[in-house]
Amino acid sequence: EEIDLGKAVDEIAASVHREMETAEAALHCDFSAVRAVYSVKGFVYSILQNLINNAIKYKSPDRKPHITVRSFREAGFTGIEVTDNGLGIDLEKYGEQLFGLYKRFHRNVEGKGLGLYLVKCQAEALGGRVEVVSAPDAGSTFTVFLKNKMDG
Repeated sequence: EEIDLGKAVDEIAASVHREMETAEAALHCDFSAVRAVYSVKGFVYSILQNLINNAIKYKSPDRKPHITVRSFREAGFTGIEVTDNGLGIDLEKYGEQLFGLYKRFHRNVEGKGLGLYLVKCQAEALGGRVEVVSAPDAGSTFTVFLKNKMDG
């Protein structure tokens, strides 16, 4: 079905309103390039929910969380990019394990290590993929590529 990205993020932000308020998190969205995707609603919501939750959960103690969600088109895919200014991840050290089941990289934060595993599995089930750019104490950018609906 068609999923309005702005509406999806608004609903997710409402569901984590208390956490965002406590963390003093700022959420900015730019869906001017792609406003909607045609996909499995539950998967798209789950992907966005996990990435936004992680951006709040793994915030830096040194600054207020700033989360940006934007969309773009790229060679048959719609990209959804979630960027934060949080703790970041040492990809040289943990890159191979990043999307593994029950893998955690920040012991000081509660979690089960399921979020990124689900993001990867759901993106791949939709014919897409996930890419990450991250560095310790510099935040992370997760980009989910979802296959565009075939016309005709």
